[in-house]
Amino acid sequence: MAALIQDSVMAAMAPALAAFADRLLGACATKQPLFCRFHSDADGIAGALAVRAAIRAHGHRKHVFHSSSPIYLVQDADYDLEGVGRWREKPLALLLDFGQNPESLEGLRQLHSRGAEILSLDHHPFTKDAQQFCSLFLNPWQQGPGGSAYTAGFLAAEIARLMFERMPPAPQEEFRQLDRLAKAALLSDGSGLAVKAIAESERADIDRLIIVLQYLCGRRAPDLRLNTAASVLASEEEFGRTYADAIDRMDACVRAALANLKCQKFPNGLRFCVVKVAGYGEPGEFPSSATVTTNIHLKSQEEPGPVVTVGISGRSLSIRASREAIAAGFRANEVVENLKKQLKNAIISGGGHDYAASVRPVPGCQSIVIDALAAAASSL
Repeated sequence: MAALIQDSVMAAMAPALAAFADRLLGACATKQPLFCRFHSDADGIAGALAVRAAIRAHGHRKHVFHSSSPIYLVQDADYDLEGVGRWREKPLALLLDFGQNPESLEGLRQLHSRGAEILSLDHHPFTKDAQQFCSLFLNPWQQGPGGSAYTAGFLAAEIARLMFERMPPAPQEEFRQLDRLAKAALLSDGSGLAVKAIAESERADIDRLIIVLQYLCGRRAPDLRLNTAASVLASEEEFGRTYADAIDRMDACVRAALANLKCQKFPNGLRFCVVKVAGYGEPGEFPSSATVTTNIHLKSQEEPGPVVTVGISGRSLSIRASREAIAAGFRANEVVENLKKQLKNAIISGGGHDYAASVRPVPGCQSIVIDALAAAASSL
């Protein structure tokens, strides 16, 4: 099975992708304990499922998978090392779709200093300082601007494909599922490559898959949820029932949140929408506040013109920018990075992509940050 995307960027990353596959296969061969932290969105979940399927196909069972926020903290490192400590061997750590930002450096330092070997795969803007702690480090931004399109889950599925190719005979059903996971990773993160990779006849299936992944895996006990997800994906009946349950829950939360949606239109034609998304579901359960924000943002785009949507959750703000807003100059990640410099005492952390980002304000400073986002949008 050939790679889903074949272009100059993928060719440039091919040696690194092969190195990741080789190292994971080495861990399978020696039964080295492995833990994987993955970002708890559909991109990260798809990548985690792909890697987990590949290592289990090669007989590896000493593994632990955890979903994560965009930052790898010192306490995360302590928790992860404790989780694999029962095997009393030096662990291999795979950080997927997060953890290459400046805010994660202390967590990486802690993990490295306590003897873990770190493999880091991400597609968010990164700091070079993170590389010193990793034996393997891959980010498509290393090939130039615009690397976010090659999402981490998509790249993880490619690594899994390389691992499955080492198994005679080639497992065609596994390749089919990897193909679906790779496409879900691209589409869920708004990658421009999704148009090339996904046929129109496949689009509805991939849309449903994204919802099912978020519903099953963006929840507590992620290792158990990944195991459940693998079973659901293998059964059309289970898949359909799970999708229906997820849609019912999503629709209820979105309807409730829409009652709090407030939009204003600036003289430049850009609409700026703010909505409270906390409190419409159980913490740690589906749908997340970020997912509710995304769905409300999609509804906001039903009116023509550029739109930026800000979802207010308990501790953070989720920011979504339409393609028209990006074209007008509102690139969410750039805006957040600028605000982190301008409002040093009001922002704890933040980052993301042009079309989707998040920021965590200092307690009591949420309105200050929202006003600054509005000012950035209105000044374009």
